Amino acid sequence: MTKPILRSGVLIVALLLTACLPPGVPASFQADVADPCANYDLPFPRPEPAYNAKRVRDLGPFVDALAGLTAERVAALDALLSDATILDMQQALAAGSLTSTELVTYYLDRIRRYDIDKLNAVMELNPQALAIAGQLDDERAAGNVRGNLHGIPVLLKDNIGTGDGMHNSAGAYALRNWQPDRDAFLVQQLRAA
Repeated sequence: MTKPILRSGVLIVALLLTACLPPGVPASFQADVADPCANYDLPFPRPEPAYNAKRVRDLGPFVDALAGLTAERVAALDALLSDATILDMQQALAAGSLTSTELVTYYLDRIRRYDIDKLNAVMELNPQALAIAGQLDDERAAGNVRGNLHGIPVLLKDNIGTGDGMHNSAGAYALRNWQPDRDAFLVQQLRAA
């Protein structure tokens, strides 16, 4: 019984190892096609395919808030938050040296500086992020802190649905216009935390 399984496992490993071989590998190991690894020599980062579901990140709703974030404050927040844990952030929020709105604005600025046309890791921004942060600041000022994540911005992978009008394509072109009508269970738990 184990020999056929072993043989198929060896075959799969051999196929995986020869799927895209670097230049200089003997022809006897190459697949019977003209160029099995046409993409091997492409530069990094690789160009995005023309059929992707990525949306242009719209910073329009945040222009005023980003304009109000001074270079001095950004430097101070960089120093405060570069190695900060969630507990550190919560302590700064509780002490009043930081607000959730300012924290969201800071991370929007980081997305603008490091993600757009560079990392390209953020698919979409919630246009209501600052309003939600302001609401959480108001709750904190009234003495109502929901939990350890109260007022902490969270990025979600594009396959986790939120019911606040954001697209949920999971990176698939076929789902590029889908917007869930409710929060996934994980999102419900994060909002309550």
